[in-house]
Amino acid sequence: MHKKQILFFIILTLCFLCYSQTKEEQNIAHDILLFSTEIKWPQEYKNEDSIIVGVLDRDKRLSGYIEYKLRNKIINGKPVKVKSFLDANSVTYSHILIVSRARNRKIDNVFEKINFYGTLIISDHGKDEKYLMIDYTNAKRREFDIYPENISRAGLKMSRELVQYAQKKISIQELYFLSEKSLSEKQFELFEQSSELNAQIEELDSLYSEIVQKNNILEIQEQNLTLQTEKIERETNRLNILKGELHTQRLLLLLSIITGILLLGVLFLLAYNFRIKKNANKILTLKNAAITRQKTELEYKSKLITDSINYASRIQSAILIPEKELTQAFTRTFIFYYPRDIVSGDFYWYSKINNGHIIASIDCTGHGVPGALMSMIGNTLMNQIVKEKNIKDPAEILTALHYGIIESLHQEKKEIYAQDGMDAAVLFVSEDKKTGLFCGANQSIYQVKENQLKSYDGHFITLGGVSKFVQKNESQLNLESQKIHLEKSMVYMFSDGYIDQFGGPRNKKFNISRFKSKMIEIAGLSVEKQRDELQKSFLEWKGEEMQIDDLMVIGLKF
Repeated sequence: MHKKQILFFIILTLCFLCYSQTKEEQNIAHDILLFSTEIKWPQEYKNEDSIIVGVLDRDKRLSGYIEYKLRNKIINGKPVKVKSFLDANSVTYSHILIVSRARNRKIDNVFEKINFYGTLIISDHGKDEKYLMIDYTNAKRREFDIYPENISRAGLKMSRELVQYAQKKISIQELYFLSEKSLSEKQFELFEQSSELNAQIEELDSLYSEIVQKNNILEIQEQNLTLQTEKIERETNRLNILKGELHTQRLLLLLSIITGILLLGVLFLLAYNFRIKKNANKILTLKNAAITRQKTELEYKSKLITDSINYASRIQSAILIPEKELTQAFTRTFIFYYPRDIVSGDFYWYSKINNGHIIASIDCTGHGVPGALMSMIGNTLMNQIVKEKNIKDPAEILTALHYGIIESLHQEKKEIYAQDGMDAAVLFVSEDKKTGLFCGANQSIYQVKENQLKSYDGHFITLGGVSKFVQKNESQLNLESQKIHLEKSMVYMFSDGYIDQFGGPRNKKFNISRFKSKMIEIAGLSVEKQRDELQKSFLEWKGEEMQIDDLMVIGLKF
């Protein structure tokens, strides 16, 4: 009895392992389609007849399963071809190479055998991070890490969604949702275009068949005319022999009449054929006119949307404190404000109070229209907190702003799933501008004095949002303000858009260390030249790359 129980347990364990492996293989096979739509290959690898998926595995089980799952699938308009490699020495070029965990080897051993340029490596529990591109930490739960620098080094480009996921700005569920939505839209668009093209081809084929049929009739008529002409010529020769010159003259007259009739017949056929072609051209002209009308309608709708967003930009600009007011308060200051889209999720706020000044740098969730809506909420809450409730301490301002966001967006309700929130830095400056108080939420400020930079770090918390909100009856944020001596120094407040921008010769982030060096470098310049230098440096770094976020830098010289 005991042996039977052990045997049953072993069989059950093997079944579970097989199911687990099958689940991982299903996820990997499905994710290949997702990754392929979010990655762009170099131009020289786009001319291949098919998309090659290589699988480096102990046996052909995984490659066979992937080949089965990807059968009849189309990636980037091309069929999929699956290759199986039993060891690194046998690996040849593949657009996508899957290195299975069953190989029990470090991924750098594979890189020693192949030139990884133009190849997307998908690994499972890879060992050496400097080689990893997309690495599953748990394939069963579809959890993976993305290494943008290695993907870029291989000559590949990621979509905006993959970049956002790598930067932890969207969740894996949002990544799959956005990617599948994009894939469905592209498939639907291709289907519509294909249907319209097939309809046009069928219509042209019908016209072509009709023209061919009429050309055949014309050729038969020409052949009949040729036979009749030959017969007439034979009769004419016989009459010439019998009747002599008189008969020859009459025959020439008859031939002239027949030739005229033939010419009239040919001209009639040509005119008829021309009429057919003219009708076909008229149909094509009508279709082109319809396409032109549709294009005009789309351009008009696009203009309406753009005009609405531009109007929203004017409204958003109207709520921002003019830079002139800041200059009157602080004399030497600049604002480098550079939205990614027409409207922005970054905004700055300022107010003069009885014993000093309050200035804030706020980065709302998202950008474009959603970010702009959040900025309107943030501006309204700041007015209520400082101007109406007369709260002056930066830590208390951020606490009130946190609960104000939760209340405004009804985030305290469990059934509402809202991740929206804000990162902020608030600075109180005394009336004599010698001292200040600072408190930040996921934002820091830099102070440059005597060519030395000091960073005042904020608290590691985002204001608002489902995952991080704190209800008043549960606990407090426990934020604290830091005291700053401002005399003879340059203070910088900023969002993360400048630091996170990709660019440069190797398409990397600008990063914090490079940003700090830039602050030290420009601190001694006039505030106008500082702003110009920041703008010039940013545009040179970004180059042809897409701007990934709104950005804002505020400089105050004391």
